[in-house]
Amino acid sequence: MSKITINDKEYETDTFNEEQVKLFNEAQFVTTELDRISYVGKMLDAQRSVLVKALLDSLGDTSEPVVT
Repeated sequence: MSKITINDKEYETDTFNEEQVKLFNEAQFVTTELDRISYVGKMLDAQRSVLVKALLDSLGDTSEPVVT
């Protein structure tokens, strides 16, 4: 028995019909992908900061990098 909460209301997933199961699974997939994309974005942003700082250091510029 698995319960989920949507808009502060609990639903029992064991009672879902075939269409509801498909919608629920797709929503879970999308949520997972959004989380993954957010994580990748944060990692790329951090890497960009490291690279820009390394570039500034190699140019002899000690100011804090501001990437726009």
